Amino acid sequence: MIRTIDLKNFKCFEQESLRVRPLTVITGGNAAGKSSIIQAMLLLAQSKQDIQSNGRLRLDDKLINLVSLDQVRYARSESADIRIAIYDDLLEDDVELSIPDALKADKQPACEYSDNFPEAISKSALFQDDFVYLNANRLTPRNEYLKGNDERFDSRLGDSSGHRTVFRLQEALDNNETVGIEALRLNNKPGVAANLNEWMTDILGMSVSVSADGNPSEGKAKLMFSTPSTGPVQALNMAFGNTYILPIILGVLTATPGSLLIVENPEAHLHPKAQFRIGRFLAIAAQGGMQIIVETHSDHLLNGIRVAAKNGLIEATNVSLNFIEQDEDQHSVTEIELHDDGSLDKWPPGFFDEWENALKEIIS
Repeated sequence: MIRTIDLKNFKCFEQESLRVRPLTVITGGNAAGKSSIIQAMLLLAQSKQDIQSNGRLRLDDKLINLVSLDQVRYARSESADIRIAIYDDLLEDDVELSIPDALKADKQPACEYSDNFPEAISKSALFQDDFVYLNANRLTPRNEYLKGNDERFDSRLGDSSGHRTVFRLQEALDNNETVGIEALRLNNKPGVAANLNEWMTDILGMSVSVSADGNPSEGKAKLMFSTPSTGPVQALNMAFGNTYILPIILGVLTATPGSLLIVENPEAHLHPKAQFRIGRFLAIAAQGGMQIIVETHSDHLLNGIRVAAKNGLIEATNVSLNFIEQDEDQHSVTEIELHDDGSLDKWPPGFFDEWENALKEIIS
């Protein structure tokens, strides 16, 4: 399991270290640097083959497009070096990668890497086939979904939008697949399909069932929802958020202990109650053995995690809360400790305090 991420002269960070736990939450204002931390990890993941074969990075590919090296280097640095390092507890030492001359606008720059990089590729969850990255541009309602050809870095859900989610659901249905993390099995139901419906109902606060209707040989499928009030309808006639959340839930239910999920803005298009409940859902999955890294703007999602800790659904020490702050040209990470009772050890200005600020203005 990944434990730390260290960055030097990478994008907006001159020097920063982020502590990572089974459930890691990254939050902060717009352009504070949240995505930069995730991008550093994605850069390593999509460059693994190139690094081993020719000692170069791949800045532009399916996981992430960083355009050019001169846009990756910290602009105010007096050094030309860029460094990314991760520590995984499956390895004895940090996996380190550096770009010794980052002044060139090169899309495939030469790099130097630690001797244990091949070992990291074979062991660390970041480099395994079970790794799933879902960005904020996820699956949307359509009349029909196309499977397409296999692409480099496609996960079990397809690309970073989860475009093959419907086909992965159909596969789970056809094979009567069971949920890999036992803590996520509700009402003594082991199957992925049954638990998908259970968790969709729990998170959305309405009775809903989901199914895929398609012909795998033709690479086409329809996504169907059913509620007591609507009966079976296609995704286009169901709430946008129902489709948008589907890759996250299915990605977790088809995961195995030890696998890694990185997801951006899981709260998007969801009611506050659903945001709260998906925070709890991710907490249960992390306690059950997954490693999950979340970028979010939602205090409701955060509160779902806090209440999960208070109710014993996740150990507080298995949660890392990181607030990314920007002060003029400086970007820094403030770690906030979660206690067993759901309280936090600090509440810095700008950390989900808009409600309190608005309330003070209303009553003043």
